[in-house]
Amino acid sequence: MRIVLAHQGWPSVAAADLAAGHPWPNGSTFKVVTSIEPGAAHLPTFPSFAEALVMAEHVRAEAEADQREVLDSLASRGWSVAGEIAYGRAASNLITQARGFRADLLVVDGQPDSTGAAADWSIVLELLDTAPCPVLVVRRSVISRILLGTDGSAGARLAEAYLVESPALADLPIVVVSVAETAHVIATRVFAPVGRFGSDEIAERRDRHRDFAESAATRLTGSGRDVRALVRSGDVATELASAAALVGADLVVLGSDDRRGLSRILIGSVARDVIARSDASVLIVRAKPDGLTAGAS
Repeated sequence: MRIVLAHQGWPSVAAADLAAGHPWPNGSTFKVVTSIEPGAAHLPTFPSFAEALVMAEHVRAEAEADQREVLDSLASRGWSVAGEIAYGRAASNLITQARGFRADLLVVDGQPDSTGAAADWSIVLELLDTAPCPVLVVRRSVISRILLGTDGSAGARLAEAYLVESPALADLPIVVVSVAETAHVIATRVFAPVGRFGSDEIAERRDRHRDFAESAATRLTGSGRDVRALVRSGDVATELASAAALVGADLVVLGSDDRRGLSRILIGSVARDVIARSDASVLIVRAKPDGLTAGAS
């Protein structure tokens, strides 16, 4: 398995520990990518050319030293590793490196940095749109139980297939959760009372989502996994985060097909809100442009 680990210049304890300690398939290789983005924060006001060169070299040396800690940690666990210092936008660098490395998985940190600043969601959302492989946003350093969110869509089936095919997540117990929304997502943001479904429609939607969860659980059980199904009602992200806490899931898995527009906006919003409301990691599985599941190897 080929894994790109994003390292943004601080010791990313959860992501680095997960990368180093998770039972990845034998022969897995890592590429640790540190991005140096251009910006005035790295330079004194109106620097001379000489000052700019000195500062740029200092920034690179600091990035290399920080990256070396992660590389040494991975190597000490027996993994094959390589490092890359890349200049430019972090998301663009990660996408380029993932493609060039033929990555099966792109791992990014979802925890605050050393200053307490929140994860950069613009990076995560851009990766969700354009990464050539699944994206794992790490919040915890271990994965022992998985929660799969499903709504019966093509994207959800991609995530389901990934769990069957990926050796990195083999043998872990899975709880399949489908959430029947009690209100129209868009309408409630305009005028909440209008957006809420009636009791009969809520009951009908709950039955439909029970079928989604149970059907996915049956397919996963057929592949030899320990699986159970749950159905919940309410806001999707809130209920997924609540269910993850209830069942003790370390990882929430969501699927996204290759559509754009509202479909992309909603899956990005759900992923972001799950992370905001839970301390579980989130894995987004999306389609390759040719329609094949990305990274399930």
